[in-house]
Amino acid sequence: MMETWVRDMVAILVGVVTISGAILAAQWLYYWPKVLRVVKEAVGEAMKPEHEYVQRELSRIDNRHNFCIRDTKASIAQVDAGLREDIRYIRGRLDWLIDTIIAKQGGNHG
Repeated sequence: MMETWVRDMVAILVGVVTISGAILAAQWLYYWPKVLRVVKEAVGEAMKPEHEYVQRELSRIDNRHNFCIRDTKASIAQVDAGLREDIRYIRGRLDWLIDTIIAKQGGNHG
């Protein structure tokens, strides 16, 4: 008799655990998508200021980059203009020097 009673109790316990597990699984399957949606919305709301900050920083960096490119191009143009002026000056001085040498040698050598 004791053996039957223990077997019945184990069967009841297994049944209760199985039914409880099924109920918990059903609740999990029902509530999990809702929990995910709520968490996703909460994280999205929390990340908005962070996203806006990142966008502002990207914009600031892009503007600074564009300014640096313009500044570099302006510097290059100034250096180029200065070099062209220096080359013209050196050519003028070389032409003068050659003309002076030719004039001192007596004229027409070439």
